[in-house]
Amino acid sequence: MKKVLLIFTTLIALLASCSDGGLAPLAKKHLNAKVNEEMSTFLGTVGETRIEGLKLIYNCDSLSIFQGYAIGKDSEGKEIKESIRYIFAKDTFISAVSGKPTYYEAVRGGDYLSKQGIKDFQKTMDEGGSGLYNKYLVMGDLLNQ
Repeated sequence: MKKVLLIFTTLIALLASCSDGGLAPLAKKHLNAKVNEEMSTFLGTVGETRIEGLKLIYNCDSLSIFQGYAIGKDSEGKEIKESIRYIFAKDTFISAVSGKPTYYEAVRGGDYLSKQGIKDFQKTMDEGGSGLYNKYLVMGDLLNQ
């Protein structure tokens, strides 16, 4: 029994680890809709939100994170600009169990990172492994595909 549990745990860790490929192309397809929704809900923007300075700051097969500036207008037409991070994560466990990909997404505020800041962030992510993956996974809302 312990051997089966060890094999299962190892398999889940491997599924959650990052490898080449990445989720960025899929994440980018969903980014604008989620940013519009969050800006409207939390900041009261109306109409379309535009995104400037969009940069991919982390990408692997189970997690993709972008940074950028979300710019929208309030009901009086005043511009609102927020530095944001868009998080797109694949739940590797539920995907394996259900037999179909399951994704979560979130928009959070965050400092706009410089090139060195991005390198430091990527290093932290790589060193944090599954613990940081789980942190970002639980931040998100289930993506209705």
